[in-house]
Amino acid sequence: MKFNNIVDGIFSHSVRVKILRFLVNNETEMTGRELAGFCGVSHTQVYRSLGDLVSQGIVKMKRAGRAHLYSLNGKNIVVRDILGPFFKKEQNVLTNTVKNLFGKISVNLLSLVIFGSMADGTEKSYSDVDIFILVKDDKTKKLLEKMLPDIEADFYEMSGSRLSPVVFTLPELKKSAVVNKTLLEKIFSGKIIMGVSPREFVYGK
Repeated sequence: MKFNNIVDGIFSHSVRVKILRFLVNNETEMTGRELAGFCGVSHTQVYRSLGDLVSQGIVKMKRAGRAHLYSLNGKNIVVRDILGPFFKKEQNVLTNTVKNLFGKISVNLLSLVIFGSMADGTEKSYSDVDIFILVKDDKTKKLLEKMLPDIEADFYEMSGSRLSPVVFTLPELKKSAVVNKTLLEKIFSGKIIMGVSPREFVYGK
């Protein structure tokens, strides 16, 4: 295994990155064709990259009948000390950033949800980060809205992306369940960052 500039050969190939990201986040054994399907690339590219990763000891290969099964080598120092922590942090970087920013304020949030393209993984580099915030009443909403410009500025400085907050009170949420079902379905299918699902305030648990 190469020890100098270890990650150069890994991060210079997008297919290797996709394979390793999937294996770190799923911790499973798979054939090359299965990996190709999950990673959205051709099996030829996957097998070529797997060969390189196996030769470096980063990925393990074993026979299972006629098939070859591939899995991450958790004992490998590059996996243990670099790739594992990196991809785990990558997976949670947005949610942790939003949670930390809103966790510092003195307003009680009933629910905070990331929804839209950032939640379903279809975002572009220029996409806004859509967030839904549920508060109890108008007084709390007005207090939060005074804080939002500073939060949005901090988020932009940290990420280069813009926050696009939608703030509802409880009465507004219940009204939207009747007049704006399309928006609410997007919100309900989003990723809960703080509090509980806003769906519970409309339909119960």
